Amino acid sequence: MKNKFERALINYGSQIMTAIYQYALKSERYEDCAVIKTLFEKYNLDLNQTVEDYQSYFWELGLSGRTAVANLNIYLEEALVMIGYPADAISIDNNIPL
Repeated sequence: MKNKFERALINYGSQIMTAIYQYALKSERYEDCAVIKTLFEKYNLDLNQTVEDYQSYFWELGLSGRTAVANLNIYLEEALVMIGYPADAISIDNNIPL
């Protein structure tokens, strides 16, 4: 089970996994929460990351992050399916200036 979460984290990034963690928490999937939390600790990531934090990471690298932020919900749908959740379970509010 851990492998599918780790694969989703690596393929789609920490912002997507943060959203999935919040969904898992709200839907009382505590075992999934524990797996995600362990992965975040393993990679030294912050579970309280906002979309703004996510974009600022790209800025620090000299990138705009426009594509990543604009496609957050597409990536989220793909990650949800990858781990076995409904594709339309949640969405990310990404109304921030690009």
